[in-house]
Amino acid sequence: MENNALKLDLIILGWRKQLDFGNKKIQVIEPSKKKEKKQRKTIPAKKVFAIIKSFKVTQFYLNLSFKNMAINGILYPFFALLRLKTKRNIQINFFNKNEIIIEVENTFYRIFKAYINS
Repeated sequence: MENNALKLDLIILGWRKQLDFGNKKIQVIEPSKKKEKKQRKTIPAKKVFAIIKSFKVTQFYLNLSFKNMAINGILYPFFALLRLKTKRNIQINFFNKNEIIIEVENTFYRIFKAYINS
């Protein structure tokens, strides 16, 4: 009947409203039901930290040099003490050569045990 009627559909974030300016009525259409999203299961932080702690450092080598020779000289005794305390290969050099080698290993058993026990 009213082909010349002016209609406006508003859809904002799932909310829908239809305005008809041809007649003075405003129709409200219920918003469509949202599809339920599957909730992803998140691993608690406690378990993540337990799994990280299950890793074992098998080799650690640090050879460090700063551009300033005075800083290298000041840090040399500190790194010597650190090497004795940690029983790791930590050195200061005076040749502007920086190296780091870290070898880390883990087994499925340790990961599984850390996950179950935490």
